[in-house]
Amino acid sequence: MRLPAPLRSPWRVAAAGLAGAARKVVERSRRAGRDEIEKLRESEERFRAAFGSAAIGMSLTATDGRYLQVNPRMCEITGYSEAELVGTDFRSITHPDDLERDLDGLHRLLSGEIRYYYSEKRYVHRTGHPVWVLLSSSVVHDPGGEPLYFVTQVQDVTASKKDKEDLERLSDQNELILASAGEGIYGLDLSERAAFINPAAEKMLGYEPGELVGHHQHDIIRHLRADGVPCPEDDCPVYAALKKGGVHASSDEVFWRKDGTSFPVEYVSTPIRHDSEVLGAVVTFRDITERRRTEEALRESEARFRLLAEKSSDLICLHEPDGRYVYVSPSCRRLLGYEPEELLGTDPYSLFHPEDAERIRSDAHNSALEGQGAISVTYRIRKKPGEYVWFETVTEPIVDEEGNVVRLQTSSRDVSDRKRAEEALAEAARARTEFLAEVSHELRTPLTVIRGNAEVGLQLGRGCAHEEILEEIVKEAATMSRMVEDLLFLARSDSLSPPFELEPVAVEPFLAELAKGAEALAQELGTPLEADLSGTGRVRMDPSRVKQAVLALVDNAAKYGAKGGRVSLRSLTSDSDLRLEVEDGGPGIPPEHLPYVFERFYRVDDTGEPGNGLGLSIARSIAEAHGGRIEAVSRSDEGTRMTLHLPLLPSDHYRPKAPGSGPDIARRSSARPGRV
Repeated sequence: MRLPAPLRSPWRVAAAGLAGAARKVVERSRRAGRDEIEKLRESEERFRAAFGSAAIGMSLTATDGRYLQVNPRMCEITGYSEAELVGTDFRSITHPDDLERDLDGLHRLLSGEIRYYYSEKRYVHRTGHPVWVLLSSSVVHDPGGEPLYFVTQVQDVTASKKDKEDLERLSDQNELILASAGEGIYGLDLSERAAFINPAAEKMLGYEPGELVGHHQHDIIRHLRADGVPCPEDDCPVYAALKKGGVHASSDEVFWRKDGTSFPVEYVSTPIRHDSEVLGAVVTFRDITERRRTEEALRESEARFRLLAEKSSDLICLHEPDGRYVYVSPSCRRLLGYEPEELLGTDPYSLFHPEDAERIRSDAHNSALEGQGAISVTYRIRKKPGEYVWFETVTEPIVDEEGNVVRLQTSSRDVSDRKRAEEALAEAARARTEFLAEVSHELRTPLTVIRGNAEVGLQLGRGCAHEEILEEIVKEAATMSRMVEDLLFLARSDSLSPPFELEPVAVEPFLAELAKGAEALAQELGTPLEADLSGTGRVRMDPSRVKQAVLALVDNAAKYGAKGGRVSLRSLTSDSDLRLEVEDGGPGIPPEHLPYVFERFYRVDDTGEPGNGLGLSIARSIAEAHGGRIEAVSRSDEGTRMTLHLPLLPSDHYRPKAPGSGPDIARRSSARPGRV
C-alpha cells in the first residue's frame, strides 16, 4: 500500500523512481534482444534460401580446405552428393593440373595479400570427366580478425569453354585452309577494302604478307578486260557482288602485280551474307597464264592436225571420250562414201560390224580412256552403200594437263586387200595341214603292212640269205612309221582342234610316272640316267603329251650328248611354274645353230646321228599348247641344258593331300641313287 505523501521520504521517493526506471530498461532490453534474435533468424533463413536455390554453385570451406556446407547446384556441377562433399575437401575433386594455382591463391587470401581470388579451373566430376568452372572466393573473419572460413561461388562454363575451343579450332582450320589453298583468296568489307588475304594471293600479286590488308581492292589489282580496256569500278563484278548481292564470275580479265606486270585471271566474287544482309564479299582467283598458253598451243596443234589430216589418204578422226565424231577428214568420201558432215556427232560403233563392235568398245575404247597410249585394232566398218570393209585403226588418247582424256584421235587405213591375202594364206596353211595329215594317214597303212610282212619273213626264215635285208626293212619301216606319227601329230597340233586333253594333274604322281618312262628309255638307249624329280602342286596338262615332250628331250640328250656320258633329269617348282630340266655333258650346240634347234626338220649337219629333226619341234608344240615354253642353253664342250616350263595352277584351285596319302616328294628313278 502506498504511504501518505507527508510520511514519504524524498530518498524513498527517489529510490522508487529509480527502481521503476530500471524495470523499464530491463523490459526494453528484453524486447530488443528478442527483436535481434528474430532478425538474425530471418536473416539466416534468407541466407539459407538464397544459398540453397542459387543458380551457381556455392560452398563454405574451412581454412584447411574441408567443405563445411555446399548448395545443391555445387552437387550438380561436381556430381557428388552433399554428404560426399562435406566429408571431403576441395583438393580431392580439383584437377591435378590446377591444384597448385588454387593453393597459392588461397594462401594469398589467408595472408590478406588479396581480398578476392578468381580462377578458371577444372573439377574432376564424379564420373571422371573434367568440368570447367569460373571460381571466386573470399574469406570471412571473426571480430578479432582471424579467418573463419572461405565463401566460394562456382559457375559451370564447360559448355561455353567447349564452344570457345570449337570456335578457336574452326578459326585455326580456316586459317590453315586459306594458307594452304593454291588459289588466291581475299575478303572485302562493304567499302571494298581488303579484310584478309591468303598467302597464295599475296604471292601471285607480288606483295609482302599483310601489306594488302586495308587497301581498296580496285586500286590494287586494277581490273582490265581481255582487250586491255580498264574495267570501271561500277562495272566491276566484285563491286556488283557487294552492292547487288549476286555471285559473279569472269575469265577474260587481268590483274596487276605490284611490279607493274599483269596476268590473266579467272575469278569468282561471292557476297558474304548474314540474315539476308550483305556484309562483304570473298574473291577467289587463279592465274590462268599456263592454261592460256596450253589453249593457244592446242589451237595451233589442231590447225596443224587439220592441215595434215586433210592431206592424208588415211581416215583421220577426232572423237569425244564417249566415241562420237568431232572431226572427220575428207578422205571419208573415198573410203566410206560419206560426207564428213554426215558423221559429225554420230556414234561410230553404229557402223561397226556387230561381231566387232562390242570387242572394240570394251577393249580398245576402254584402254584409250585409261590413257594407256596408242591402241591398234582391226575391225569391219560399213560403207554407205552397205558393204563392209576391213580397217586397221590406231587410237590415241589426247589428255589435258591433269592427265584427263579429253579427246580420242584415230587413224584408220583400209586393209581389206591385206585381210584377203591373210585369209588366202590361212586357207593355204589349212589345206597344207589337211594334206599333210591325209598323206601321213595314208602312209601309215602300207608302212604297217611292209613292217609286218618283213617281221613275219624274219620269223619264218631266220638264217636265210635275206635275213639282213629283212632286218633293214623292219628298222627303216619303224623309222618311217615314227616320222609319219610325228608329222601327223604336228599336223593335228596346227589344226583348230589340237590333240590334247587337258585336265588338272597332281605333280607328284606325274613325276613318278615320268621317272619310270625316262628310266625305260635310258635303258633302251644304253645311256646312264641321273634323275632327281620332286615337286608339289597341280598343272593343267595332258600327262601323256607332256611325258612325250620330256622323253623327246631325254632322247635328244642321249643321242647328241657325250658318248657313254650321263644324262640328268631334274624337276624344280616355284610359286608359279614347274620346271623339268634335261642336261647332257656333250660337245654342245654351236651358237649359230642354237636359235633354230626347235624348228621343224632342222638338224645340225655334223652330228652324224640319225633323226628327222622333229623331236624338239614336237616338244615345243606340246609346251606351248600347255601355256608353257622350252628354253635351250648350251656351251661348247660343256653340254646342253633344255628346260620345259609348265605353269602351276593357283593353290586355291586344289586342296593338298593329307600327309602320307601320296608318294614321297623326292623320288629317285632307280634303286641305285642317282644312276640308271
